[in-house]
Amino acid sequence: MVFYQCFGRAHTSVVAAAIHLGLLPTEEKMVPSTAQIMALPYFDRSKKEDFGRPLFLGRDEDGHEIFILGLGGGFREGLGAISSVFRLAGRETPLIVDTLLGLGFLGRLGGWLSRELGLVRLGRPLAAYGVKKIYPQLVRTVMEVKSFLRTI
Repeated sequence: MVFYQCFGRAHTSVVAAAIHLGLLPTEEKMVPSTAQIMALPYFDRSKKEDFGRPLFLGRDEDGHEIFILGLGGGFREGLGAISSVFRLAGRETPLIVDTLLGLGFLGRLGGWLSRELGLVRLGRPLAAYGVKKIYPQLVRTVMEVKSFLRTI
């Protein structure tokens, strides 16, 4: 079980999960267009009430469940809480991957404009542009996750 986590479950986590599930290219040099990113079903679509709520996106080719999750500014606290709940339930702790690392000013600004202020027409393309800038990094992260999953 993999949880790709970003601030609001709206941008980098959606793209990382899409890469993992084969919906976007897994080659660093094949950066999708802004339109392709914005066309992803959950890209820039979360609401405040979605914070802390995982969303199942599918199973990968090896059967691992792939989720997206937004923990706001409470990544460390959320990570601890999720791990504790899974341990208490007697289940294996999921792999939680922070995808927000490296997202620059324009990506963060776009997400804030769209999700916080409701300026979707301005914010969504900016957020997608910001994600495009770190796409190679997201591909590397996803490939590391897939490699790790195959070793356990």
